[in-house]
Amino acid sequence: YNKDYQESENLCVIMSKYTLEGMKEEPSPIIMGPVAKTIQESFPDEVECASITKEFGYSPYFLGENSYNCRTTYADTLFFQTLGIVVKLGNVKELANPDMAFISDDLAKRIFGAENPVGKVLMKDKNHEIMVRGVFKQIGENNSIRPDIVISFANITKYFGWYFGWGGGDSFTCYVRLHPDVDVE
Repeated sequence: YNKDYQESENLCVIMSKYTLEGMKEEPSPIIMGPVAKTIQESFPDEVECASITKEFGYSPYFLGENSYNCRTTYADTLFFQTLGIVVKLGNVKELANPDMAFISDDLAKRIFGAENPVGKVLMKDKNHEIMVRGVFKQIGENNSIRPDIVISFANITKYFGWYFGWGGGDSFTCYVRLHPDVDVE
């Protein structure tokens, strides 16, 4: 399980316990927007990198009249490095910009065949243009997070107006990659 990620033994998900009106909840993977960056900055000797993500399930994407139902994840520029997902083509810094995406090599073949997908535009929900900026190695079935398409986190703010501060914006998942010599405990 979770073996498609490089050095998966160094990968952790952050769990939070929230207290509401004196009642503590069970641990939850739902965290606030600033958590990933704060953990990385606060524990530089232990944490190699950290990423915040939001999985949106399946969404329709279109190329012309052809429709493709794809597992969609919104992520920041450290997503691939943190999870240990191989990027085959493109510069992950492109994910800092809205309307940019990386697609799996399987999806690239399904949509574009042998053609280079970088620079091609897909329509998400027939509402938003999403430019393909790179390709990553498809993650197998027996893994926690398996996107077909990873879209810039900037789109969540641009299209949904979500908040990323400490006073809310708590619908995200945070992954942390520890340095190889760090004990998880």
